[in-house]
Amino acid sequence: MKKILLTLILANLIWSCSEFETQTDVNNKFTIDIPKDWALQNTGQEIISIMRFTDTTVNYKERLLFDISWESDKTEFTPEFKVLMDSIAIAKVGTPKHQSFRKVNGFDGYYFDVVGKDSLGNFDFVVDNRYLNQKDKDGTIFLSITRWKEKLNETDSLLVGKIFGTLTRK
Repeated sequence: MKKILLTLILANLIWSCSEFETQTDVNNKFTIDIPKDWALQNTGQEIISIMRFTDTTVNYKERLLFDISWESDKTEFTPEFKVLMDSIAIAKVGTPKHQSFRKVNGFDGYYFDVVGKDSLGNFDFVVDNRYLNQKDKDGTIFLSITRWKEKLNETDSLLVGKIFGTLTRK
């Protein structure tokens, strides 16, 4: 019961204390709402746009790092694509988990988590990855959320859900 109450209090703080503002990528392909006081980097070229944002007021071990990009080539979500993503994850960073094809918020997507250690082997991390397509829209959006621990906690998940729920294609 304490855990549920604490989660509700933290969720209320997330929604009431943080002001959000809408950001648009440099190619005008998507918008997303992010907390107003977070650091934002928004760059790109004709065939790709990249947006990174994070809360720099907390220790890096406690922050979430969001990377969202749009690429002009549309990815096909096939079983072969899943095998390719798993192979890349294993070869480069860690163990893929919770792989699934989903339809969420108007997007067709391929979701997977990667769990591993930083390059020095000191810190555990989890990366929540989402490849997203939308019918009648060009290109693919790739969203990754990195946290320096084994998994996102309940408060992280609520914040990710709130931010992801605002993602729209233009």
